[in-house]
Amino acid sequence: MEEDNTQGDKQGLRENINIEASISFLRGQAYEALENRAKAAYWYQEALKRDVFCYEAFEKLIDHQMLTSKAETVLLNSLSFPKGAEWLQKLYSCKLKKYDQLVSITTTFDGIASEFNLRKDADLIASQAETHYYHNQFQKAYELTKKVLDEDPHNHGTILCVHLSSMVELKLQSELYYCAHKLVEENPDLSVSWYAVGCYYYLIKNYTNARRYFSKATTVSRRFGPGWLGFGHSFALEGEHDQAMAAYSCHLPPLCIGMELVRANNLPLAEQFISKSKEICPYDPLIYNELGVIFYRNKEYDRARSTFHEGLHLSGLNLNEIGGADSQNDYLLPISAETWEPLLFNLGHCYRKLRDFNMAIDCY
Repeated sequence: MEEDNTQGDKQGLRENINIEASISFLRGQAYEALENRAKAAYWYQEALKRDVFCYEAFEKLIDHQMLTSKAETVLLNSLSFPKGAEWLQKLYSCKLKKYDQLVSITTTFDGIASEFNLRKDADLIASQAETHYYHNQFQKAYELTKKVLDEDPHNHGTILCVHLSSMVELKLQSELYYCAHKLVEENPDLSVSWYAVGCYYYLIKNYTNARRYFSKATTVSRRFGPGWLGFGHSFALEGEHDQAMAAYSCHLPPLCIGMELVRANNLPLAEQFISKSKEICPYDPLIYNELGVIFYRNKEYDRARSTFHEGLHLSGLNLNEIGGADSQNDYLLPISAETWEPLLFNLGHCYRKLRDFNMAIDCY
């Protein structure tokens, strides 16, 4: 009798496994191990199309940032969700639209949490925190991640990286030191533990030690993106542009490469990389600031002015006060002053060059 039940369980398990999706997922893993991100992304998408419940493939695509914002939307629209899986479609939608500022963050996530009773779901809260972080709302991101990690201190997923990065932006030196010490003590085999130590040294401006621990994080896992970013940033802040670009090239961020090329005065190539980052994330004010700087240095002052205004609009600043836009982004929460201060300062330079001194004074 027990043998019959065992056979029945095995049969049911086989029926629930989509073999084609599993094979596609393994192909994606193989190509990713070979550093072929394009083919890895293709097979992960194939796995997801064959089985929308193949969350591992979805997680690889999103966490390793293999798709542009437009490609993410196309993928989501191409998936066929069975009846009763509306909650999964909504959850995927939230995780895909981290950069989308056309909708209210709070309204979107609260609506999904209420409709499907997911208010305490760690994945949903992690997505919300990551979205706030990408929108430069670091305090809100920190509050959400702290809430989850207080309840589940062993959650070492994306939410922990967002938590650490938020502490760096908020300059929470003591909290970061304690968190890094605890992570290394309890989990020395995880990349994120050494990343936390690197973040601490980065915060106190000890860039040599920061590089050492960011490098250790990427040694544990070569596909640990935050480690490569931190490694590149530590070079960039000391003016080592070639080493910074080499570190950035090991992973993904064209914006960071573009910024280093601007500093190296290679403006045509810098514009190509920053335009590429605009395709990936069209709602980041920093991208518009960097593009505006390129136009300014090329003496295209009108074009630079409109680009800086667009960046300020995305920052949620009321541009009516300085004569820029027709309306304010009321749906945005206040963001870090470090985001909009350079935009206003650079916009002031544009108005000065255009001989509009009153507007320049207002910006300054």
